[in-house]
Amino acid sequence: MSLHLRGFPMAETLRNLRATATLATALASVAFASGVSAQTVGEDYLEFGGQVDLRYDSNVINGNAQRAEARGFSRDDQVVTPSLTAAINKTFGRNAVRASALIGYDFHLQNPRLDSERISVDLLGLISLSVCELRPGINFQRRQAERGDRSLVIDPGIAIDNVQTIQEYKLDVACGRSIGLRPIGGVSFRSGDNSSDLRQLADFNTFTYYGGLGYQQPSIGTLDLYASKASTEYENRMIGDEFDGFDVFRAGAAYSRDIGARWNARIEGFYIDTNAVTAVEENYNGLGWNIGLNGTFPPRLSLGVQFGKDVQPVLNNDALYMKQTTYGVNADYAVNERWNIGAAYSLRDRNYVYSAALPPSTEGNLTEDQFNTATVSATYTTASPLSFTAYGGYENRSANNPIFDYDGFYAGLTVKYLFRR
Repeated sequence: MSLHLRGFPMAETLRNLRATATLATALASVAFASGVSAQTVGEDYLEFGGQVDLRYDSNVINGNAQRAEARGFSRDDQVVTPSLTAAINKTFGRNAVRASALIGYDFHLQNPRLDSERISVDLLGLISLSVCELRPGINFQRRQAERGDRSLVIDPGIAIDNVQTIQEYKLDVACGRSIGLRPIGGVSFRSGDNSSDLRQLADFNTFTYYGGLGYQQPSIGTLDLYASKASTEYENRMIGDEFDGFDVFRAGAAYSRDIGARWNARIEGFYIDTNAVTAVEENYNGLGWNIGLNGTFPPRLSLGVQFGKDVQPVLNNDALYMKQTTYGVNADYAVNERWNIGAAYSLRDRNYVYSAALPPSTEGNLTEDQFNTATVSATYTTASPLSFTAYGGYENRSANNPIFDYDGFYAGLTVKYLFRR
């Protein structure tokens, strides 16, 4: 019995390495448009424990010196994040459940205004009926927002301490035999909310539904053909008597296969048709994709590459939607039973489309940017449930306006005590 997860395998790893990891956010956001499976796990387990993350960040506000001075913040900071974690994977005959949770709090020694909770909850289920399989899922994320996306020229005194909450509820359905052709479909609801009054114009709700036909054969792999529609509304922005928002129609195919016991590949391509009558520029109509390849080179090396392009709502500023392209690569090497080292690199390219409800200003809206992020880590696991992870990284952003440009590095140590049974 297996339970299927969305997203790229490396995303959660990097999120644990740095509580504000840009790469994790990027890869998590490029979710598979069809909602079909991407990763499989099977072993039953129960985990719970605690961890403390100690981190130095040379640019905690994600901005240049001008932005820091105007808002009264110190660019460099030391951040302490204690957390409790729990995870379970359990099968019940033909049914299964998988859940994970992290609850923590960020303490900033130099900028206490940025202190905030950090909550992450994932719940996935597999319910097998006589002819259908249902996969319900819940995802809840609450954390400090990225801090460098609003214009100082437009909002010189804007509050930078903003906590974002993103939650998603979904249900995927597949009917018929597990081998051969079968119809697939599903629905999901996703919302994003800002705690700062000045950013609540970007709060959104997205409703998505899809349907299609799937084919599964162990010797060939899994192929899904689908069409989906996602409708997004910004609940605090009005155009006349209607909410500001946009619709996205996608149609495409997704293919995944385990290549032996060591490789897993997923290739998904789809056509994107974006419809936003309030957009101040031409809507995006073109191709999107999600490509992931993960493999193991015996006895100790694992590699992964990911590529993605899609359209999604914007929670960090007042744009209508953004077109995001991501590239990522990661490597892990088990030196021995105790030591593991890893490295990762990602590139994010984002272009923002604005609405007539909040048109871009000539004084300096963020219309496009590019992120480069590199991360390295080393983990030592003791004979007890105790482990130590040292990590560091560098990130750089270049944007259409130099006021949004910045770079910075970070380094930290995570001490984790984890029970597993």
